[in-house]
Amino acid sequence: TDVAAKNRDAADIIIALGMAKEGFDWPFAEHALTVGYRASHTELIQIIGRVTRDSPGKSHAQFTNLLAEPDATQNEVTLSVNNVL
Repeated sequence: TDVAAKNRDAADIIIALGMAKEGFDWPFAEHALTVGYRASHTELIQIIGRVTRDSPGKSHAQFTNLLAEPDATQNEVTLSVNNVL
């Protein structure tokens, strides 16, 4: 919106509990940070899509997902990560 475009630098951090998946409209967002596991690939794609949308003056977008370190062997972790990808 025009109001959002004029105030794009007014907010440094927006906390959206659940909103970032669907219906969140802030194309100026440059970094999405999530905590924990996601239920589906679609959910991840929707969240990543929120910050990777083009916007005037935006040159960088980043997605970070913080996860607990698994209590598993390296081979089990590698297999699980590859299965997700």
